[in-house]
Amino acid sequence: MPALQKASLKDALETFAASNKTHVIVQRGDATGDIAHVTPVLSCRKHYAVLVVDNDGSKPTGLNQVANVYTDSFLIPQDQVIHILLPDIALGDLARKMAYNGTKKVAGKSLELLGLTSSTRDTVAELTGTGRGSIATTMRGPDYKAVKDVSQDMPNVEMRPITHLDDYAAYADGALRAFWKAKGVIFAELDRHYVILWARESPNHPELNSTPKMLDQLAEASRGKGHATVVAGAIKAAQKEGMAALSASVFLGEFWKDDHWKLGSNRAAQIRLFYILRQHLALVGHKAVHAGMRSGGLDAYGFAGEPIVYVIAKSKAGEDTRDSRMKPVVEALTKAPSPMPFGRVPISKEPSKVEGGGMLPDDLKGVMEKITEKLA
Repeated sequence: MPALQKASLKDALETFAASNKTHVIVQRGDATGDIAHVTPVLSCRKHYAVLVVDNDGSKPTGLNQVANVYTDSFLIPQDQVIHILLPDIALGDLARKMAYNGTKKVAGKSLELLGLTSSTRDTVAELTGTGRGSIATTMRGPDYKAVKDVSQDMPNVEMRPITHLDDYAAYADGALRAFWKAKGVIFAELDRHYVILWARESPNHPELNSTPKMLDQLAEASRGKGHATVVAGAIKAAQKEGMAALSASVFLGEFWKDDHWKLGSNRAAQIRLFYILRQHLALVGHKAVHAGMRSGGLDAYGFAGEPIVYVIAKSKAGEDTRDSRMKPVVEALTKAPSPMPFGRVPISKEPSKVEGGGMLPDDLKGVMEKITEKLA
């Protein structure tokens, strides 16, 4: 179901007020990485909403890449998501100005406008409180029954986009197992831990991008410990040429674009792909962990309960300034009564600035120690 679109800020706020929303998170239309931080709040707090803001002076991306992701992929109710186009003002300045305007009176009701930092804070509160199960279900879909027979895939699976959570019961898990099988991962033959390596390449915060060499180093070190390795994310098949460990890994890349992937752009299904793998690994006493440079995508897996290890390069001043939002999140989640499986590893230098494009030896050692810790 597509997100609502309104012609003005006034229309959007009046619509939220009419459906008894009290808090509105303001999100830029290009802030795709923040979807992982807003979704948990929307899933637990039905009186919260998100207003996705684009400007009309550039090609707007917020409707399809942000607003519709909430409603179509994570099945957030339509009355919690609205997209608007506003005049050509720098999106960052516009969103901040709106978010810090505080409380607005709309149709006799109070609406509090919030920035994205507050959504991260609220996500942590839910994850350390009573909302953890609800968040996991939203992020990766619900469980309907335990895995009974790991040797058989569901026959004659109907392949079509997921439109409702009930569809998971009918066919989605079978489709996900079939996808793994097409990639050479046979659940009946699982016999080791899995390390899922994530590639990141984006013009936004390029200092957080991974490099093929970095991933090859991690794959080589992981395989040296007897683990299986999977490579996913923003990496092309051609980029692993000449890199033995990457070439020996299960290659997924941007798997949601793969011909074998039959579940559309559904983000919950993408997260569930790895959850299903972990379920089957657990049946034979093994585990899986995700590792990569810090990104909103990796945050989503962590909030869904997937074990993650993210890497962040220190700034010249020695402080992890680009990690100002997630560092306290990790500290809170790992110290909670029921700790979340987050791992955070600062490294001394960005891989792209290291000669050869990899990690320095001590940095590689630190990341592998954290991966080993998560697989213990």
